[in-house]
Amino acid sequence: MARLDWISIAAAPNAEPPCPRPRHSQRVPVAIPGDLFSLEGERTALVLNLSVSGAMVEMPLPPRTGAQVILHCGAIEVEGEVVWQQPQLCGIRFFVPINDAEVDCEALWSRFAVTHLLER
Repeated sequence: MARLDWISIAAAPNAEPPCPRPRHSQRVPVAIPGDLFSLEGERTALVLNLSVSGAMVEMPLPPRTGAQVILHCGAIEVEGEVVWQQPQLCGIRFFVPINDAEVDCEALWSRFAVTHLLER
């Protein structure tokens, strides 16, 4: 299994993967472990950025573009579609947007966890 760790987080906020349509919401850099469910099975994932309309997720073998998925990370469980895929990364557009408060809450917890891990 590929190594999903805190080292990859440093590069994630600046990553600019291909996006088939322009974004209408700001993405927030995070580091949230989660699970991605699809017809291909369940995968452990690391959410690298999050917005009300989608997320960038790192995992060893991302689902194919067009796959319908359910992302569960932190307090969020949301259905969406993989809109782009690269080795170990994919972009998910949510079918129904989550609210700003959910994004803010997950970003806050993510920063808190990373800060405390780095202090050790």
